[in-house]
Amino acid sequence: PRDGYTHGGDDIAVPAGTPVIASAAGDVVRVTRPTEVWDKDNPGNPSANRGGCSVTMEHNIGGQTIRTYYAHLSQIFVSEGQTDISIAEPLGYSGGDPNTACGGNTTGDHLHFEIQDAAGNSVMDPSVYDSWYNDASTIDLSGIPEESSEEGASDPVDTTDWNLDLDRGIED
Repeated sequence: PRDGYTHGGDDIAVPAGTPVIASAAGDVVRVTRPTEVWDKDNPGNPSANRGGCSVTMEHNIGGQTIRTYYAHLSQIFVSEGQTDISIAEPLGYSGGDPNTACGGNTTGDHLHFEIQDAAGNSVMDPSVYDSWYNDASTIDLSGIPEESSEEGASDPVDTTDWNLDLDRGIED
């Protein structure tokens, strides 16, 4: 446990502003944009969030419903309730600045990635799902907009000109 809770998922060290893409096709079930900086001495503050700005998606993979959780984002491109997100579709930019509300409970830049059960409770070992990880040979992300200076900003993303050449995708 860390600070009294079990840390699940994977922390992936990437610089702030790194594009974060959907690991599988699915729907956005939750978007969190806290308004206050995380304070470990006041974890019950409803205006703060341990994961900072985050996106939770729901996927149907092989008849099983699972969720993926992307946390510590500096910017989010999708909206809660948005459906039919494609594999490799941009969700936002990575972040992790502990001095911002979007940073959440963090000490630096990274992406926190989790695979959860359908209820969003049990964190599952990502290695179990190696068969559906995005193994893209080339992904042209030139259509991603410039990072905004406004924390947690949501910009519409026009993906019509993107070239996604995936070696394999998700099969239901």
